[in-house]
Amino acid sequence: MAAAEKLADQTIAGVDGLQALTGAASALDGWIEEHPDHAEVGAAHATTARLDIMAVGAATALDTQAAWDVLEARAPTAEKVLRRAIASLDAAEAAGATETSGLREAAAAMLGLDPDVKDVRLEREALLQLVGEARPEATAVRAVWGGRLLWALDALATLPSELGAEVALRTAGRLLCPRCADLHHLTPDRVTGLLLDESNRGGIICDAALGAAKEADSPARRVAALSNCPALAAAGGRGEPPLLWRENPALVGLLLESARVAALDVPPGPLAGILGRQMASLRAKLDNAWALPVTVVDAPLEQLPANGRTTLASIDGLSSGGLSVARPALGVISIGPEGVRAGLRPVVAVEKGVLFSRSASAELPAGGRVVHDASSAQEASPGGAKDVIPAVASAATEIARAEDALAPKVLPPPALPTEGMGRAMTLVVDAEASATEVVRVIDTLREAGVTRFRFDKTQTHGRELPLVVREAPEALETQVPVGFHRPIIAVVGPNSVEVWRPAGPDEDNPPTGDADKELPPGATPSYRGVDIARLTVTAAGGAALGPADAANAVDAIEWFMARTGAGPVVHVVAGEGARAADVLRVADQFQSRTGKALADPGAIWPGTSCGGEAYDRLRRAPTECPTGVAVAFSAVAPPEGRGLTSSPAGNVKRSAAAAPTPAPAAGFCDKRAIQNGMAVRKGSFRFCYERELRTSPALQGRVEMRFVIGLDGKVSGEPKITGSTLKNPAVESCLVDSVKKATFAAPDGGVCTVNWPFRFEPR
Repeated sequence: MAAAEKLADQTIAGVDGLQALTGAASALDGWIEEHPDHAEVGAAHATTARLDIMAVGAATALDTQAAWDVLEARAPTAEKVLRRAIASLDAAEAAGATETSGLREAAAAMLGLDPDVKDVRLEREALLQLVGEARPEATAVRAVWGGRLLWALDALATLPSELGAEVALRTAGRLLCPRCADLHHLTPDRVTGLLLDESNRGGIICDAALGAAKEADSPARRVAALSNCPALAAAGGRGEPPLLWRENPALVGLLLESARVAALDVPPGPLAGILGRQMASLRAKLDNAWALPVTVVDAPLEQLPANGRTTLASIDGLSSGGLSVARPALGVISIGPEGVRAGLRPVVAVEKGVLFSRSASAELPAGGRVVHDASSAQEASPGGAKDVIPAVASAATEIARAEDALAPKVLPPPALPTEGMGRAMTLVVDAEASATEVVRVIDTLREAGVTRFRFDKTQTHGRELPLVVREAPEALETQVPVGFHRPIIAVVGPNSVEVWRPAGPDEDNPPTGDADKELPPGATPSYRGVDIARLTVTAAGGAALGPADAANAVDAIEWFMARTGAGPVVHVVAGEGARAADVLRVADQFQSRTGKALADPGAIWPGTSCGGEAYDRLRRAPTECPTGVAVAFSAVAPPEGRGLTSSPAGNVKRSAAAAPTPAPAAGFCDKRAIQNGMAVRKGSFRFCYERELRTSPALQGRVEMRFVIGLDGKVSGEPKITGSTLKNPAVESCLVDSVKKATFAAPDGGVCTVNWPFRFEPR
């Protein structure tokens, strides 16, 4: 036992020293088992506890796989090692040992730092006092605290934004306030409320903030309440509300706490060497500036005043999952009630314990500054709307310069241009922003070299919505070859979405759907000839579109995909008077609908992935990986709506192959039943023709066919071509094969002979 006590005071320089600790603890366990009545058994239990506490501190400071393997040989997890230490202290006290309170305090503090431990409450002030002491067990607590801080900062620096924020909040939560361990469970809109709850008194939020929060009834006031804490207020006196909005204040608190711990002197003792290296790593992390996930202050529309508001209204109805963005863009453009604002993502640094805003220092504060006043875009100001172009172009240039200057010292590294790839930009769009205004901004940014657009999902931790905008990229043709040249077009208006049938069939992807399938909810068909050319989804009661209407529009898109064989590509066009939020909802819900995920989304949206190594390591399942591509705010021209009718055939002149009325049938078939049976195969008939039309552009004419419907409603025998001005054997053979697969209502009393004419001409 004397050797074990001496070992607990010896320098631990690496894994060998850690192994000596755990080996001595195991040896003492054996000695205690053999000498349960020995006079020194109480002291032996206390020594075992001390060795275990030191081993957990050493393993955390070393933080290598070899170190954790050694600790795991003692017990499966650090928590179990510490609980073993507490059990040893209980046994020591029962055997009459004294002076164990310091060890118990250390073991409890270490357990309290573990976010998985729910039955130990961390006393923050006691912890602060403990880690300042020079006792070996106190330095072990500090090693665990420093390890937690490093893990949290590593998560922010290396993981996709949504994972980094979650892991950092979970890992460091216990360090910030009594209930902060639960922050990662909350939706972002509830984080500020929890931080300002009275039950968190004694954490990173000061009493002045908790007092002011009692009167905070709006996002702006809650930010103001937090800014009452001097430590959270950025030096220089420039107010940047996004710094203290949603999860940002918790991450700012994490940086400040890290700086506080890193500034403590390392006392001499067994862990001095490895603890010194750990603190050096922590200080190296803090030499960087940090990009925070929340870019603006926002709130649900219904919580904001109708007039005179400056806070952006968040867009509801966007998916909570989707693509991960490995590196956020520093540049942020927001389009809201004040007009267009340009700024940087909140970028902060801690110097000598004081918070500094690098975004404000670059004259591009978080939340941005107004570069185009909304009032100048009103019709009352002639030409005002055009003023947005030079204003945004100038802001894009300024943002690019600031990004280049900040990039070398920002974590996570920003999404700067690489070879052949333009810049990325985060756009934050108000729920009532005009789609026309968003298109102007996007087109201006594209001219300025921005090619990757990510729309901020304000209601999710660090989540962004990467979208293809305006036109389909070349990569899309190789990634989604089916339907690339014949996409479905969805035209979004102020209170309706028009979904247009794609032009022509696809020989490689024939129709798979049921022709008799009911139309999707809320969809009104319009016909060109006997074909449904358009489905219109109208908002209930003529009100503004919402998430449910976007879902109905996606149902209409999928209906056309099944009926026509169209691929998973949709051009979402902003019609006159459309809101940008509605365009984003349709695009997002289409891309995240149920189905087979795209194999390589990073080829279409550079710098993104769905799932991947980080998700696997953290045992997270990626959600809503994209199953299609929506070209948002597409520049394609919508189809012409003239000549559409509300019912099949109507009085419209047919410009394509609409199925003509058949000649009277000989036998016992109803004419309408024959028409219905042939209508089911109409897409296949058109496919036979258009496949040959590609190589014979002048191909057109009439084909007449005779076939027999048997008693079971199936085609009996071989259909016969009885006449043809088309004079194309390939089309005629294909039609015969297709008609053979047709089924009809069973004849009433006998077989039917049908003479059916097909008429084809280019659309």
